[in-house]
Amino acid sequence: MPDCNGSPARHMWEQTIPQYAFTSEVVLNPMLSVAALHMKCHSAADSQLSLAITRYLDRSLVHHRQALKHIDSDIAEPIWLSAVILSNLYWLISHHTRPNETYELPLEAWDLLGGVSRLYAHRLDLLTRLGYGWFGYDIVPSTLSDEDLGPEPRASLQALDEDMSTLLNRFGVTTTDSGSQGEHKMYEDVKAYVLFYYRAYFSGSKAKTIRRYIGTIALMFGPVYRKKLQGRDPLAMALYARMLVLMKVLDFAWWMNGNGEYEVMERDVYGMEQLIPTHLSWCMDWPRKVLSGEISLPPPVSQISAS
Repeated sequence: MPDCNGSPARHMWEQTIPQYAFTSEVVLNPMLSVAALHMKCHSAADSQLSLAITRYLDRSLVHHRQALKHIDSDIAEPIWLSAVILSNLYWLISHHTRPNETYELPLEAWDLLGGVSRLYAHRLDLLTRLGYGWFGYDIVPSTLSDEDLGPEPRASLQALDEDMSTLLNRFGVTTTDSGSQGEHKMYEDVKAYVLFYYRAYFSGSKAKTIRRYIGTIALMFGPVYRKKLQGRDPLAMALYARMLVLMKVLDFAWWMNGNGEYEVMERDVYGMEQLIPTHLSWCMDWPRKVLSGEISLPPPVSQISAS
C-alpha cells in the first residue's frame, strides 16, 4: 500500500489503520473496501468481491461525509486516514475495465484527490505534527545536470524534450496572440513538469517520490488543465500520456498501477488514444512506442554506475 504519505506510512498501514478500524467505522469501511478490491484484482471471477467493494465503499462515503461535518482534533486523524484510503480506492475504481464500455478519464478520482488536498491544507498543522505528508507539500526531488546524467539518460531526455516541443508547435500553442498567452504558458508548464520528473527518475530519485506526482498532474496547474482533460483536449491528453508511461520503469505499486480489471497505465494511454480524432493520432506516438518497447527508457544513473 502507499508509502507516499509521509514518514509514518509503513506504521500507518501496519498499525494505525488496523487499530482505528476496531473503534471507528470511518476507517473500518474503507479498509474493508480496499481489501476487497485487492482480492478482486487477483480473483476477477468472484462476484461476491464486487459486491463487497461496493457495499463497503457506500458505507465509507456515508460515514466520511458525516464525520467531515464535525471534524476536530479528536477525529481528524481517522478522517485523514479514511480520505487517503478513499483516494486510493477511487483511483483504481475509476480505471475499472468493463466490456463494451467507452473509456472515461479518471475525473472522479481527481475530484477526490482535490478534496483530500483541501482537507490536508485545512488541518495542516495537526497532520504535519503527526508526520503525515501529501503531494505538493513535500521536498522537490533533486536532479542532476545534463553533464552528470550520462549519455543514455541525457539522450532520452533530449528526445522527449524535442518530442514535446514538436507536439506543442504542431498544435499551434507557440502563437504570440494575446488571447492564447495563458493557455500557452499552461502547456509549457505541463511540458516542463513532465521533463522534470523524467530527469528526477534518470537522476536516481526514489520511485515513491516520483510516483505521487504522476496521476496528480491534472491537479497541479489550477482548473485550466483539469478542464482541458475533462473536455478531451488532444494536446492535454497527449502530455498526460507522456507522464503516465513513466510508470513503466518505476517499481510496481499495486495501489498506483492497478492490476487485472483495474490496470491503470495501458487503460489510460490506449483509452485516451481512442478519444483523439484519427487525424491527430500521431500525437500519441511517443507514449505508444514506450508501451510497446519500441522506445526504451534507460535506467537511472545510479543503476548504470553499479552495473
